[in-house]
Amino acid sequence: MNENQERLYVIIKEFIEQFKYSPSIRELCELYGVGSPATMLYHLRNLRELRMIDFQDGKSRTIRVKE
Repeated sequence: MNENQERLYVIIKEFIEQFKYSPSIRELCELYGVGSPATMLYHLRNLRELRMIDFQDGKSRTIRVKE
């Protein structure tokens, strides 16, 4: 996992810990500093390939952190 992936992973994990539900793509864009939801989805899919998170395509707020 590279530094940017680690940063996004921490953002997701902290959001879930604080609010008790998954962030939306748009919320992640704002927190991570990305303007495009498509770019954020690309980053999320990379984290899923690394088995750091899981989510259901096409459904909102389904991101789950894998420990």
